[in-house]
Amino acid sequence: MVFALLFLAAVIGGRAMGAGSAVRVAREGFARRAEALTRALLENPELLAADYVRKLAAVTGGGVAVFTEDGIREAPKGLVERAKRGLVAAMSDGTAGDVETEGGLFLSVPVKSHLLVRHIFIRYPERVLSPPPMTAREKAEAALLALAAGLVAAFLLHLFYVEPQRVLAKAAGRAVEQSSTDLPYLQARGPIGDLARSFLSSITKLKRAQKDLLASEKIAVFNQLTVAIAHEVRNPLTAMRMTAQVLRRKLAGDAQALERLDVMMREMDRLKHHMDQLINFGKPYKPEMRQTSVVEVIEETLLLLRRQLEHARITVVKSYADNLPHVFVDPVQLRQVLLNIIINSMQAMAKSGTLTVSAGLAKVEGETVCTIAIEDTGPGIPAEIRERIFEPFFSTRKAGTGLGLAIAKKIVEAHGGRIRFVSTDKGTIFRLFLPISPKGRRLTEVPTSSFKPLEGSDEPDTGD
Repeated sequence: MVFALLFLAAVIGGRAMGAGSAVRVAREGFARRAEALTRALLENPELLAADYVRKLAAVTGGGVAVFTEDGIREAPKGLVERAKRGLVAAMSDGTAGDVETEGGLFLSVPVKSHLLVRHIFIRYPERVLSPPPMTAREKAEAALLALAAGLVAAFLLHLFYVEPQRVLAKAAGRAVEQSSTDLPYLQARGPIGDLARSFLSSITKLKRAQKDLLASEKIAVFNQLTVAIAHEVRNPLTAMRMTAQVLRRKLAGDAQALERLDVMMREMDRLKHHMDQLINFGKPYKPEMRQTSVVEVIEETLLLLRRQLEHARITVVKSYADNLPHVFVDPVQLRQVLLNIIINSMQAMAKSGTLTVSAGLAKVEGETVCTIAIEDTGPGIPAEIRERIFEPFFSTRKAGTGLGLAIAKKIVEAHGGRIRFVSTDKGTIFRLFLPISPKGRRLTEVPTSSFKPLEGSDEPDTGD
């Protein structure tokens, strides 16, 4: 496109230069002829001043003003009315050559003769000052040049703008259909590069909106199902457990029966736990906030899970920063978050391993926040499912509900915090970021600089 404009400018400029050159040549030729004619006429001793002026004006065709000792003679009349000031100044200076005045451009010729002529001014005729009219051939050439410039401009416009936009629009449509972010021209400069990056941003936002919409639709359908499940399963389950407790008292001396009843009650408790998760997930979270020691909540959670941790041969390592302030949270819901994450970590370490739980402070968005980290030594989360681990009902285990991490994320965000994770084949670490005070700002982004990565990892996965 730029080349076409330069080409067109060169054509127009060349044409203008050609016209200007023609005018200059015409002026120079006229000046030579006029000066020669003036000299010739002045050599005629019989020629009177009035006749001299009329004859010179007729021959040159532009008008003549002659300054003599007796005054000014001019032809045609009124010639020097507007030009007089400029002509008098030129005569006083003895200027020879072109003189620009309000009455036009004059050729100045200072002379002395028997006619007592002191200065002659000959006005350039319009035909000399205007470019010559274009011939038919010149018009045809100009038209062809304009057509060529237009074709070149159209070709370059198509090559650098229209075609890239078509390719980009097609790629964007394909990217939306295939949930891909592979677009051309992302590194390009100029409007096409800006358009490509704008498309990428829009596609990313669209994918996120579709993901949120799908999750919302799942939750909406699920809320309807949980009402029926609560009445049809939870109430009979409570009656069954009470009956099992009565039987346990009656069969106190039968060790084998008690063992079977204990298995039955544990399974009913597990089923009740899943039911509670299902029902609570469909409800809005309204934390009952109060000043809470996160260390106490962590210790209570680990105490609840102590037998399970010992049975799984998992070693617990604890690390708490000194003088941690109390945090404004709902301790019951925070305990639920820790339970869900720790149980998830225990399931990842199937045979044995080390669970590290730590709490401290960090600077996020210029504000001091409380951080709780839970790190395991499991095989890590596969890269292909890391973006989905917080989705409701997504689970890689057959017996899993897919709600543990989704509930944890929902609770943390209801507290104005954020949950992040990083995972490699060395293990996974989840970290909670919670505002300390009730007036603390809701966290929008947690920079990776505030996240301690695992050994062997390059960048943390945010899980968003």
